[in-house]
Amino acid sequence: MTGYFINDLHIDKWVKTQSSFSNTAQYKKLLEKWCLPADCLFVAGDVACSVNSIFSTFKVLADMYQHIFYVYGNHEMRLNEEDRNRGLDTYTKRERIETFLHTATFDERKRVDLLDILKGAEKFWNGKYICGGMGYADGSATSDSEHMLEKWQNGKDYQNFKLGWTTDFHEMAEYENEAVGRSISKTTDVLVTHFPAIQLIERDEGLEFNGLDYGLSAFDGSKILEKLPNEAIWHSGHLHDQFKREVTIDGKKILSISNAVGSPDKPPHHKLDKKEFLMNL
Repeated sequence: MTGYFINDLHIDKWVKTQSSFSNTAQYKKLLEKWCLPADCLFVAGDVACSVNSIFSTFKVLADMYQHIFYVYGNHEMRLNEEDRNRGLDTYTKRERIETFLHTATFDERKRVDLLDILKGAEKFWNGKYICGGMGYADGSATSDSEHMLEKWQNGKDYQNFKLGWTTDFHEMAEYENEAVGRSISKTTDVLVTHFPAIQLIERDEGLEFNGLDYGLSAFDGSKILEKLPNEAIWHSGHLHDQFKREVTIDGKKILSISNAVGSPDKPPHHKLDKKEFLMNL
C-alpha cells in the first residue's frame, strides 16, 4: 500500500473565490500539482478556513485516492464573518465541517467509505492502524513560560477563535492532546497530528528570528511517544516546513515527517522533492 503525506494546504489563500463550489478547475490544477498518486492520502490539517473551500478540496481529492485520513488544523477552527453570524464557536464549526463532509458524496462514493476525520480515534485500513487528532501547542517548547498566556492571547489564533469555555491555551491543549493520547496503541503504524511534538522537531534560529514561537507551535509528546511503537510514522504540520527525519527516542525509531504547501506569503522554510512524501506502508 502506498500513502502520500501533505499538510498546511491553505487552499483558500490560493483560490480567491470562496462563495460557491464553482472553482473545481482551479482546485484540481493546484491539488494535482501538490499531490502525487497513491492508494491513500494523509492530510495533517490546515486545509482551509472556509467550509466551502474544504468541501471543494475533498471533492477533487476524492477522484485521486481510494481513501483519505484527515485531521483538523487551527485554521479549520478560525471563525470568519459567516461563522460568527451563524453563532458558531471553534468546536461547533468543526461539527459543521464534519456534518457537511459526512452528508456529501464524492465521485458517487459516500464519505464514510472514503474519508476518515481523525479526532482521537484509531482506524484500521488495508492492514494498517491509523491514529490521529489535531493536537495543540501547550507551551512546553518555550523558554518564556511566564509570558506564554499573554503571547497566546495576543496571537492570531486566540483573536480569531470564539473560544467559549476555553480561557487558557493549556485547556485547549489538554482537550486535544488527551484525545490523541487515548487513540494510540502498540499496533499504531501512522499517527497524524496538526501540531508537532517538541521531541520530533529541530529548532532553527533563523525561524525564531523571523518570529516563530515554538511554544505556540508544538506540544510535549512524551506520553504519546511512550505508547507509539518502534518504526511508526508521525506526520505533523503547522510549522510551514518540509522535513523527513528519523528520530530515536528511548531506543525506538520514529519517522517524523511534514510536507507543508504553505501559503503565498508563508511558503515552507525548507524544500524537499515531493517524492520524499510518497511512501510504501
